Amino acid sequence: MMDSGGNVSGGSSVSERALFTANALLIDTFLGSGGGLFSQSNGYGWVSALLPTLTVIGGGGNGALLTAAGNTAFPGLTNADLLAGPRHNRFDNVGALSILATDGSGDALIIGTSGGSILIPDPISTVPEPSALAIFALGLMGLASRRFKKQS
Repeated sequence: MMDSGGNVSGGSSVSERALFTANALLIDTFLGSGGGLFSQSNGYGWVSALLPTLTVIGGGGNGALLTAAGNTAFPGLTNADLLAGPRHNRFDNVGALSILATDGSGDALIIGTSGGSILIPDPISTVPEPSALAIFALGLMGLASRRFKKQS
């Protein structure tokens, strides 16, 4: 869990937060390699260094709703679970990041990626889908059959 230093005792110091920002690309690489971070919805210099358009909206808002992406990312978590804990801020201008939960006004409460990083949120899969492989195999069989018939 990462804290921006302003909400709990023992949170990150100013110098520690400066180290996070200086290492923003390393944190992004960690996330893109399957790592994860759980944090409060606060303004972090390292996130802003990677996504300068991101803004943090002060105030808690009302309600908490998981999105479809949020239900996939957090199976078993409910809207009631979200409402049970405190929150202080919301996000806007999240770029290509996934919105995993919103408040009653539609502002992002939880943001994340789908196995990517902040710079490349949803990496393109290099593995073809099974249906594409099946179509490719049928095409090869057709070509082989045609060649076999020509030789006969």
